[in-house]
Amino acid sequence: MTPRQKLEALEQEISNVIQEIRTSNPLITLNTIEDVEDDAPDYYEVRNDMTGNVWDCHILSINANGIVVADANDYKRIHTIGLSDLCSTMDRINLLETLQQKINEIPRD
Repeated sequence: MTPRQKLEALEQEISNVIQEIRTSNPLITLNTIEDVEDDAPDYYEVRNDMTGNVWDCHILSINANGIVVADANDYKRIHTIGLSDLCSTMDRINLLETLQQKINEIPRD
């Protein structure tokens, strides 16, 4: 397998696992606006497909519609983005690991 094929396979695996998590957990809240204002959790870089602009955000939650984020420069600006809008594979890996950690914290019956 070439390095490009390995990267594509990794990105597909990350996407599939996140989709499985979203399917079995319709809403996962990672942060609130208060968390972002008070503690500034990890930020992610997002690329606007139309303009090519890159901006920083904090992930608030994941739901059936996508990833709900707050703009890092203006917490009142809330957006819903897709996984592919995250700039890097590392951002996607960080999100996956955060989701897995959060799911492990959810009490199960």
